Amino acid sequence: DSLLNYLEQELYLSTGNKILLEGNGTEQDPYLIKSIEDLIRFSKNVNDGVTFEGKYVALDKELDFNSTDSYEDASRINFMNYEGELKTALTSGSGFKGIGSKNIGDKVVESYSFKGIFDGKNNKIINLYMNANDLNKNEGNIGLFSYNYGVIKNLELINSNMKGVVNENNAIYIGSIAGFNEGEITNCVNYGVVHGINNGTGLTCIGGITGGNNSIIKNTKNYAIISCEHNNETIYPSVGGITGANGRTEKNSIENSHNYGQILLDGIVANSLQIGGVVGYGNGKITSCSNEGEIMIKNCKTIKSSNIGGVLGHNTSDKIVMSSYNKGTINYINSEADACTVGGVTGAYANIKYCYNSANINVEGIKLEHDASLGGVAGYVNENKSCSYSYNTGKLNMELISASGARVGGIVGTNSGEVSNVYNLLDTITLSSPSINYAGGVVGFNVNILNNCYSKSK
Repeated sequence: DSLLNYLEQELYLSTGNKILLEGNGTEQDPYLIKSIEDLIRFSKNVNDGVTFEGKYVALDKELDFNSTDSYEDASRINFMNYEGELKTALTSGSGFKGIGSKNIGDKVVESYSFKGIFDGKNNKIINLYMNANDLNKNEGNIGLFSYNYGVIKNLELINSNMKGVVNENNAIYIGSIAGFNEGEITNCVNYGVVHGINNGTGLTCIGGITGGNNSIIKNTKNYAIISCEHNNETIYPSVGGITGANGRTEKNSIENSHNYGQILLDGIVANSLQIGGVVGYGNGKITSCSNEGEIMIKNCKTIKSSNIGGVLGHNTSDKIVMSSYNKGTINYINSEADACTVGGVTGAYANIKYCYNSANINVEGIKLEHDASLGGVAGYVNENKSCSYSYNTGKLNMELISASGARVGGIVGTNSGEVSNVYNLLDTITLSSPSINYAGGVVGFNVNILNNCYSKSK
């Protein structure tokens, strides 16, 4: 076995193209991944600088990291940089090493990332385990593909277990299909657990499909539980059911993607919170997306604002959230912050059209220095933004321990933009706060345009 491993390694090093996979890399004859060893060969190629640009790679069969049937030889020793018995190395310790993403300092080297077309052929990868206990500046993100510039499609992860810990001043991106996406991810599904721990001072971005997205994600679903640990007042976590952070480019968008997994933050200490059922922090377009997973945020302390939305937590561009909905209960409880914005679809600063919320939202036991805004659709609509053709049927409850002001509206908590053609069908809004309070069937506090709005709430 040691001799075979040695000979394969020597062959790999002596081969100009290094690939060592069946097939020719064309659309008609793609490189085939037929075993877990093939997946490792593919990963090593990318990590050694073979980007597969213009090449096709296909998953030829279902792979289960816990099943010896998925290996050529599960007991082989010291195979391709995995120390000890192969199956043991992949299912314990640090587990599988992601495909791509070799960093120099904080900069990702694009030539060490995947740029081809990966087709899962609707096959499953089962029991993928990644556990990076001390991510540093020269390591990649956490995901099957650590950093993707190519196309990843038609893939399902079952019982994935993704965990990353960072102790330094660098960003951490944790997802399942990819840590960070600069390409296209389509028709992919994840079941399992995604968990990030940040003990450093860098950005934390965690999502069920990708940690960060700077391009296109469409037709994806996440059923995984997503959680985060964070203990630093100088930086914030962005957590979303599909992606934690949604890009800065004109092309970047998320379409027809749905989260069913719980999002849990307990005991977080941070500068602020950006939490959404689909996207935590976003600059890009969101279309035909939804959240049906519970969002539970409790016992947290933030120096600035907590922004929480059933679809999107915090938006910083003029891009629109369209034709999207939330059915997942939102609980923000027993926490402290400077201020908070909570909404059934978006927390803060988004254009919203053709959206709805039908879930109950509970903001309870909160200590604030400044204002709280809670809306059935949006927590806060700012200047030059709008909320239109949208509705709410979920119950709203806000109980504050302290605040300078509390604003609750059946559609929007605070409006500085335009609210039009909306309707609120919930029966009762509950508001309890020792501050100056504003509550309304459509908008809690309004300083701009309301047009053609309806409410039946008390």
